[in-house]
Amino acid sequence: FGTLACLVTVLVFAWFAWDFAAYNLSLNRKSTYMRLPKYIWDFSMVAGFALMILYLVLQFFLEARALVTGQGGD
Repeated sequence: FGTLACLVTVLVFAWFAWDFAAYNLSLNRKSTYMRLPKYIWDFSMVAGFALMILYLVLQFFLEARALVTGQGGD
């Protein structure tokens, strides 16, 4: 249950991160000092959430298999 709850939570935060990145991309905002596009940082956040989702999906399937077969959940 814990992995599924974490997966749902990360999916919600990933949705908001994607929405925020798309918003900054549409505005084409720049950083204050170096004048770099701010969506670079935003998409790194989206990529991090995507990696977390991949890990949690894998963890969920491993735990479900261990629950069904009765063999280790590592």
